[in-house]
Amino acid sequence: MSHALAERQEHFAERLSDSLAETVTMVAVLTEEERRELRSLCLAASLDFSEARSDQPDHAARRTAGLIAERFGSDLRRHWTPDEAYFQKLSRPAVAEALAEMGSQETGLERAKKADLVPMAARRAKASGWLPESVRFAQRAEEETPALEAGEAEAEASLPETA
Repeated sequence: MSHALAERQEHFAERLSDSLAETVTMVAVLTEEERRELRSLCLAASLDFSEARSDQPDHAARRTAGLIAERFGSDLRRHWTPDEAYFQKLSRPAVAEALAEMGSQETGLERAKKADLVPMAARRAKASGWLPESVRFAQRAEEETPALEAGEAEAEASLPETA
């Protein structure tokens, strides 16, 4: 979780009470912007699109997350960038593959030491805005939209005309 998000959650948590009446009173005096932020934080806390294993993607959860991201205009790149800690958790071949996805032109990445690949991947991810496939919600929605629109147009064209 990002430091900024944790701070915002803590900000509201400090103001909440164990008493429902006091909490309702606190929410009632919030500005509209603060209420919107609190709703967003509550929604974010209730969504869980995590996957037990990266090699067994939950396609239904990913589609749902993509739909939510599209509807809310969310782009994770504005809030998170894979850093060295993220890449350190990946296998050496996975880090090399990520670098290739980022457009790395270096040869021999698959034979390089992980200790050399991790900082390189973190720098490239920051510079390119690269995200792991599992969290490319907004990108997937953008890529799927033309296909969906084409399918809708084809379906409409096949409907019989009414007088």
